[in-house]
Amino acid sequence: MRKKRKLSKAELLIRQIENWERKQEGAVIMLRKSAEELLVLRRKQRRMLNQIGHRAPEPVDKPADNSAAVAEVAEAEEDIPTFLDRTGKEKDEAARAEIEAEQEAEKKRKAELRIKKLKISQETKQAELTGQRRKMPLSGRAALDALK
Repeated sequence: MRKKRKLSKAELLIRQIENWERKQEGAVIMLRKSAEELLVLRRKQRRMLNQIGHRAPEPVDKPADNSAAVAEVAEAEEDIPTFLDRTGKEKDEAARAEIEAEQEAEKKRKAELRIKKLKISQETKQAELTGQRRKMPLSGRAALDALK
């Protein structure tokens, strides 16, 4: 396997220039192709418009005001499901309070876990410093004695 030789700054610069020139040539080719394709498509559009007599599109009528019909439907629909009912502010406030209580409980639980982990890490660090925590020997009589 051949060892790659480190390129000098000048060689790196030359390679970057060549790379960007290749990218530029590709972009110019794509630009030329897209311009040609646009010309072809515009010609087709012109031909189609000439075939149909180049009529302007008909204006779309404005939708009729149907607020009275909507009000009648709303009056007929009295059995609105609870999850769609937006009139009960008390329900929303109760749900919001319940969610906030759950979020507070979750924050407290996470804080307690963080404190517990911190205490464990401090105890471990203290044991390391005082020599109370030692590694078990890997082999020999010392390992057998450590298992007893």
